Amino acid sequence: MTEGAKDIDEFIRSGGTPPEPVPSSIAQPEVAAGKRQPSDLAKDVMAEFKQLEPLEQVLQLKDYAKRMGITVGDMRKVVSQTESAEPQPNVDVVERLEPVSYPVSGLDLANEIREKLNTYVFLPELDSVAITLWAIGSYSLDKFRVFPRLHIHSPEKRCGKSTLLETLEAYCYRSCITSNITAAAMFRIIDGYQPTLIIDEVDSFLAGNEEMRGVINSGHTRRTAFVIRTQGDDYEPKRFSTWTPMVLSGIGEVPETIADRSIRISMRRAKGAEKPNKLPLDHFDSETEVRRRLLRFAQDNSFTAVQIPEIENSRAMDNWSPLFAIAEAIGGEWPSLCKSAYIAATQVTEAEDDSITALLLTDIQEIFSQNGGKIFSAELTKSLGEQADRPWSEWGRTGKPITQNGLANMLKRFNIKPVQVRIGEVKKRGYKLVQFSDALSRYVQSGTTVQASEYAASSQSQSGTEEIVYHPENAPQPSKDEGCTTVPLETGQKGECF
Repeated sequence: MTEGAKDIDEFIRSGGTPPEPVPSSIAQPEVAAGKRQPSDLAKDVMAEFKQLEPLEQVLQLKDYAKRMGITVGDMRKVVSQTESAEPQPNVDVVERLEPVSYPVSGLDLANEIREKLNTYVFLPELDSVAITLWAIGSYSLDKFRVFPRLHIHSPEKRCGKSTLLETLEAYCYRSCITSNITAAAMFRIIDGYQPTLIIDEVDSFLAGNEEMRGVINSGHTRRTAFVIRTQGDDYEPKRFSTWTPMVLSGIGEVPETIADRSIRISMRRAKGAEKPNKLPLDHFDSETEVRRRLLRFAQDNSFTAVQIPEIENSRAMDNWSPLFAIAEAIGGEWPSLCKSAYIAATQVTEAEDDSITALLLTDIQEIFSQNGGKIFSAELTKSLGEQADRPWSEWGRTGKPITQNGLANMLKRFNIKPVQVRIGEVKKRGYKLVQFSDALSRYVQSGTTVQASEYAASSQSQSGTEEIVYHPENAPQPSKDEGCTTVPLETGQKGECF
């Protein structure tokens, strides 16, 4: 047909014969290919397919699969396999670092990093100790059972958080700094590169993101630092590692479960003589040799466990254990500095927890004194929320009065849970005073004073002088309604009152 009708007519008149039929294996490459056994011609078809634009590949995938005599699913597998077999462009997500060829002094390194931190960032003295030890630990992650997150927070903007992150980036192993990331990208980059993941602005996307919170929490302990997801057309399960050093920075607090797994650095706005020096533009590049020395120091040391001062918060002890081991390997005054930083940090945390606990239990005890030994959950949260000089009126991120669920979550730590309560003819979920007797005796000691002004919702409502003193011996007793029997919790039995 390509030669034209005239040429064909002359061919017939000259007594020519038609050419031999083309073998079907050549005429129909999809037949020759057979399923799952592509022939050379099928490979040619595949090469033709790969020349198409990405959109055309999607639109014509079914047609090319048919020509090759395979299913669409098999076609996708063939495409995936051929792509993975080809050389991929070399895109470095993290720095490739080689250690120096000579032994290094950990003491010199630690002093140098701490000095640089204090030069470019306004920090409380002992916070620079914790940050320095944490950064050195990022090079030896796999030598520890637990490695804490570093939580950098401030009450307002312009407190130096971003500058601290830029400064810190120059001293961490395989630093990868970002201001936004998804949960899926997080565990994939950790699984592929195990970087020191430095995340700024977490307050803008972490709130309410339960999947990301789960990923962050899982990476605290090496043994449990994994998430499982499905991938591919066949939804094959795959385990991704979440074991990596991580810095979380933002305004305000992070969820309690993350805070519990973190060493907390509180930033403040500098004033007057506290103003630090400007960070050099080439700071990261200029500190490359320091990072190489840090890598050599990590390779030369095993960081054996060190006995640390015991506190009630075992999670905080776990968080600080790697830092104590690193300080011991550094030597000099660093073991003593680490101990001082640990005591200061954990005492502040425990004092905050204890004071807010004492305030809540004291307020609940006072409400019970006005309502007898029983109260419905709704009435208790309403009474708490109406106290303008208390944090319960503007609780949590929403700034709204504390809810029944919020109260239940706080009381859960004391093994106090809502129960069925009958008041008159009404029966609802609520609380009984007898449930609080153990917590009151343990966490609100006799004569304990709580300053209301410390937790005032606004400066206008602060009394400044009001004190609440709890004396267990003066605590009101549960009302002795007819048909009501109570058993003290100390006997190990539940009190029932209906």
